[in-house]
Amino acid sequence: MIVSDLWAAYPEALRKVWPRAERQLCWFHVQQWVTRQLAKLLKDYAQALSEEQRKRLSKLRFRLLASPDKQRLFSKKAKAELAEAWQLIAGTIVEEAIKLRNDLRRIVNESTTRTEARGRFDQLRSSWPEQFRPWQWRLGEPLPEPSADETDGVEGLHRYLEGIMAFFVRHFEMMITYLGRPGVPRTNNDSERANRRYRAIARPRYGWGSHSGLNAFLITLQGFDSS
Repeated sequence: MIVSDLWAAYPEALRKVWPRAERQLCWFHVQQWVTRQLAKLLKDYAQALSEEQRKRLSKLRFRLLASPDKQRLFSKKAKAELAEAWQLIAGTIVEEAIKLRNDLRRIVNESTTRTEARGRFDQLRSSWPEQFRPWQWRLGEPLPEPSADETDGVEGLHRYLEGIMAFFVRHFEMMITYLGRPGVPRTNNDSERANRRYRAIARPRYGWGSHSGLNAFLITLQGFDSS
């Protein structure tokens, strides 16, 4: 089992080193990626608003981007600001994208088996538009580039929503691997915290910035970890 973040170099490297290993995508990093897409969507959407609305949405955007778990812990004032933010995006692609994020979170957070998670995900996918481009893709293929008219105006904003949908269509199985493997974490947070001391040592000022230097550093680490 490999629990990793979304670094693009991992798939090929893991196929070469551990070709039979199952992979669990770190749920923290998945949500981080989704939140970044939503932040970009909010920024682009705000360009079509009046200056007053744009400034207000910019101030309130973090209320919308917060996870539903955090939103439930908001103070009375923060909840009022959240309600105002929802009004600013009501009936738009932004509202649809944030609700999609929340639906996907519920599937992963509440499912107890892979079968349950797959069933709930299939049910959610059935509500997506038939013309959704990723239906034509095969797993492992690169995402298609949008045409020029798909990146302008309201239609252009759909690329963010489709991007989130496509990401989950392509990688959902690797997000729920842990449900079939008791004891396997769904994030790599513990390993990242354990790795911080090595990352600090590996900074370029210690002379380990080159390729050969990094190889020497990895050999050194083997001695530290086996001592």
